[in-house]
Amino acid sequence: MKSLCLPILLIAGLLRADEVPAEFTVMAYNVENLFDVDRVAPYDDYIENPTDPNSYSPAKLARKLKTLTAVLKSVNEGKGPDVAILNELEVDHTPESAVTDYPGFLKKYEGTTYEKMLGEELNDELRGLPIEAWLRKALEDEGLKGYDLVIGEVPKQAKEHEDAIKVGILTRLPVLSHHTWDTPSARGIVEVQLKAGDATFTVLGNHWKSGAGNPAMENTRLGNAKTVRDRLDQILQENPHADVILGGDFNTQYNQGQRYPFMTKTAIQDVLGSQGDAKALGGEGKPDLYNLWFDVEPGQRYSDEFDGEWGTLIQLLVT
Repeated sequence: MKSLCLPILLIAGLLRADEVPAEFTVMAYNVENLFDVDRVAPYDDYIENPTDPNSYSPAKLARKLKTLTAVLKSVNEGKGPDVAILNELEVDHTPESAVTDYPGFLKKYEGTTYEKMLGEELNDELRGLPIEAWLRKALEDEGLKGYDLVIGEVPKQAKEHEDAIKVGILTRLPVLSHHTWDTPSARGIVEVQLKAGDATFTVLGNHWKSGAGNPAMENTRLGNAKTVRDRLDQILQENPHADVILGGDFNTQYNQGQRYPFMTKTAIQDVLGSQGDAKALGGEGKPDLYNLWFDVEPGQRYSDEFDGEWGTLIQLLVT
């Protein structure tokens, strides 16, 4: 599957009218199985095999990091987005080599680059580094500074391969709180409360069950959508005017019901409540979510490709 980023620019309706409007960008980006190089992974495709020149390798990780940072730098004149929802960061399976002091880690390796560390300088200690360390080092080397990284927790009841990847949220905005919500047969929903000026808003990072055109998988996604919908209802009950951004890889089309008419109930539209009329938002009994794909011309609505067909699995929605 080929996944592309979806950068969206939001103008600060988050701030009170008497304040100077702020502007910030939010990106949703599936980084496609960004794995470390410790040779321990639930997916065989991401375990390095020294006898197979086509297997996953430190050189491939270096290329993936180069691509990831290039995509981030395509926004804000090379500065990168203010917030980025990242899908498919590897869950570390060698926790004994976890990094607990990232400022110290970056200081230790400031005299070299991630490319050299994954090349001629690679040793057993570097092999053990989790993907968060490689990501932070690449961001630093590529001039994308000032980010905090919030990582989702592995669901408590995770089955085989459900503990392989997780959602991460990069942010330059101050983090007030964060939490991971378990959801059926998928990565946990990552909730982060952020501060913009004197206002706060919430980001919900998603990565729902795969198989967009599969009715059985859609039944699972109904549960994923309910997890998010229930949490969103709680937030809006506490504050009906709360600003919430939902984003990530939903593994469903923005127009799922129209794309697959044999599905009588869809997760994104019927359960979550995604729709495309911004003027309909607000008020009791009215829609409370707007899908930003409707800000894009129909012929330009695509974020990913699978089996020769373009899709819109990567999405951003706002209250």
